Amino acid sequence: MKDSAIQDLLITASKHFGLDIYSNSRLLRHIQARAVVYSIMRESLFMTFMNIAKVFSKNHATIMHAINELPYMIKQDPSLEYKKLELIDKWGVEFTKCNLESRSKKIKNLHERIFLCNLEMQLLSKQLKFYKMTDIDCKYTVKDIDKILNYKSWSDRKKIDTLFHIDCTMYANLGTDSTIGEKNNVRTQSRIIYRAIKTKNSALGKLLLDSMDK
Repeated sequence: MKDSAIQDLLITASKHFGLDIYSNSRLLRHIQARAVVYSIMRESLFMTFMNIAKVFSKNHATIMHAINELPYMIKQDPSLEYKKLELIDKWGVEFTKCNLESRSKKIKNLHERIFLCNLEMQLLSKQLKFYKMTDIDCKYTVKDIDKILNYKSWSDRKKIDTLFHIDCTMYANLGTDSTIGEKNNVRTQSRIIYRAIKTKNSALGKLLLDSMDK
């Protein structure tokens, strides 16, 4: 967070003073601008002289000298104090805006993760339900997928539930004596089922397919 605050300050300062804050120019207005920025870094970001020096590729003694000289610069040019306060105000607005945008993105990502977690919980609950139902014969197979999807009298939920039932029945029929080829065949058919589910519930189907890829 401090790195972004530093960058925001340097960009805002360059615009505020109308110069390149990184410049090594010995013109008075450049010297004053750098001293103001050094002091803000020290007072507002609590940076050490050494860390400020690293930002500007300077010696820490140069930073210390400039900060110590700033009160005398302000005494000679009182408007410099106002410029410093004005810069702090502008920087604060920009930094707050960037932080809010960053926080907004983080909140959005968290909401998406919560949604996916809830979806995964629903999926696991549904799979558990069908594993308990595997003693009930499923009269459909993977070959019936197109027929199931095209049933006009069935709701999407019933179609998805039936596809889950087919999927769980296949896994329930696997055993310790099942060959690698048989297990791979079930996984291949599962992927076909999950693609079919995706046509009725895009988010759920994507989650199922992604979980297989992992």
